[in-house]
This record gives sequence, structure tokens and C-alpha cells, in this order.
Amino acid sequence: TMFYPANDMGLTMCKAIAKTGKLQAYQKGWDEVVAKNENYAWMVKMGEIAKKAVPPPGLTTAAIQQDRQQAWSQKFFAGEVSAREAMENCMKEIEAEIAKMKES
Repeated sequence: TMFYPANDMGLTMCKAIAKTGKLQAYQKGWDEVVAKNENYAWMVKMGEIAKKAVPPPGLTTAAIQQDRQQAWSQKFFAGEVSAREAMENCMKEIEAEIAKMKES
């Protein structure tokens, strides 16, 4: 919340970030700091590029894999499913979630 430009401290932090040439983290930082200062016009173009960027799948899929593995491991250890059934269902769910990411 310290960096969010909804208060004086946030605006000060966003201005300091802009002066370093780093990209703003919050849209309001762009609206309140970058867009209002012609010295930061170059950052607007950088922001447009950043909006188009897609995070590498590995960063997101690791969380999906961990979540699905944990869920199916719990079912296995509770005796609800066999190890093979747990892993097959786990892989199906992981693949389905990753497929959704690729579609968007």
C-alpha cells in the first residue's frame, strides 16, 4: 500500500520510481504521475509494451501444478483414490488449466 498512489506518500514513491526510469506498478501511478508529466512521455510507450507482455508459462504453471498435486495427494492419502488414478486426474486438471491460459 505504500507504493499505491492514493495518498501523498504513494504519489511521492511513484514520482521517485518514475525518476529512476523504472516502470510503474499500478495504473494509478501512470495516470497520476507519468501521464501528467511530459518528461515521462517515453515511459508511456514503455507501458504500452509492458501491457502486451505475457508472463512466461513456468511462473504461472508451477502454482497450478502445486495446487492440483496437493489436492490429489490428499485424496490419495485419505484412501479415496489409487495413486495411478490420483496422478492421471491430476495431470488432466493441470493440462486443462494450462490450455485455458494459452487460449487467453
